[in-house]
Amino acid sequence: MNLKVQVLSLIFSLFFGVVFSYFYSYFYKLFYKTKFVYKILINFLFVLDFMLLYFLLLIKINNGILHIYFFATFIFSFLIFNKYNFYLRKYLKVQYDNKKRKKRKNNVK
Repeated sequence: MNLKVQVLSLIFSLFFGVVFSYFYSYFYKLFYKTKFVYKILINFLFVLDFMLLYFLLLIKINNGILHIYFFATFIFSFLIFNKYNFYLRKYLKVQYDNKKRKKRKNNVK
């Protein structure tokens, strides 16, 4: 595997970890108040589907060759984005509220 394909695979793993973290937090909030058995089943299917999607897209990029540093990049980006996901949502909510306030203020005049 040449260097270009390896760098592309690392960038893909980094990006996919961020996407996985975002959807994982969304589904966690969605199914937070369900029964324990449903949580386990839905979580298992969710992770299985995303890992299959990861592998299928990795097949398109580098013929499905897996290295430990692809997984390390994936896990690293998942953990980092999972930590800062709360702050990002809070920032986006404040921006959205400010935009709504400005719109209401302009309509009142």
